[in-house]
Amino acid sequence: MNVPSESHATPSSVALDKTITPEGIRVEVGQRWRDTDPRCHGRIIEIERIDELNGLAYYKAGGIRNRIRISRMQRRHTGFELVR
Repeated sequence: MNVPSESHATPSSVALDKTITPEGIRVEVGQRWRDTDPRCHGRIIEIERIDELNGLAYYKAGGIRNRIRISRMQRRHTGFELVR
């Protein structure tokens, strides 16, 4: 499916596609996201791999591989925002 990384999806497609954030942004490999948690001030992650089946994004921080549920990737106090 060729959809631009900043495309906004319809509510019905968000429910079916686990690679789309609650705000309607498709998460893709290579994207950079800023952590909005004040405890992690300035942290930017780069997506390395996507698990479409389980709705997970994998990234490396401090030399350690981590994962985050894509449904958490939204602009809020303890979420993430896409870096343009």
